[in-house]
Amino acid sequence: MKNKTSGLLVSSQTAALFEKIMGKQLVRSLTQVRYISYNKAKFKISERGQVMAKLVIDANRKLSKINKEIQGQFSEHLGRCIYEGLYVGENSDIPNVNGMRTDVVEALKNIKVPVLRWPGGCFADEYHWKDGIGPKESRKKMINTNWGGVVEDNSFGTHEFFELCRQIGCETYINGNMGSGTVQEMSEWVEYMTFDGVSPMADLRAENGHEKPWTVDFFGIGNENWGCGRKYESGILRKYVPQISDLCA
Repeated sequence: MKNKTSGLLVSSQTAALFEKIMGKQLVRSLTQVRYISYNKAKFKISERGQVMAKLVIDANRKLSKINKEIQGQFSEHLGRCIYEGLYVGENSDIPNVNGMRTDVVEALKNIKVPVLRWPGGCFADEYHWKDGIGPKESRKKMINTNWGGVVEDNSFGTHEFFELCRQIGCETYINGNMGSGTVQEMSEWVEYMTFDGVSPMADLRAENGHEKPWTVDFFGIGNENWGCGRKYESGILRKYVPQISDLCA
């Protein structure tokens, strides 16, 4: 079915579109107009009545701000993401700075990674942070049950993550273990990372070579609330929030 408008054949769908955005009066009064401009959009009507839309982007018209964190990145102990990918160790033949691969760090700096999340993912809900601090040779080994059942030697831990973010120049996002950890374990981790003063965890951090606290920009309580980890009912979450928020304030 066609609507005849001043010598131009316009489909019923096109006519309905024009009527919707510009009003019936304008659509019905078209003569030999080939272009219609409406709110930065230019519509071209061909001799066959087909409509081709040309949209004009006005870069100077700013309506809102898109936060950079929306482009954040994710690092997990999965495959070669951490080991061989980001971290090769200080004694590797692959060029590195404090164990971090120079080529990968430069690539991440080049794309301007705004924030990096670690240690997962599903892995976060089986990760116990105290296994990843202190001398590497004495760190506890574990089985990565989520990703391949491989041996995780914990040579990349809290100190290494903050060193990686320092080299990249990005914000930090730590994801706490709610799947198999405890409220005390998570609270002590936050204290270890952020407390500037005399406390058991701050003293332990200093013993491990980092006297001053780091900045934790984002802290997640648990990973997903389905699948790996556990069902995170509100009653369970309430056990964690007061302990964590007091230290993050």
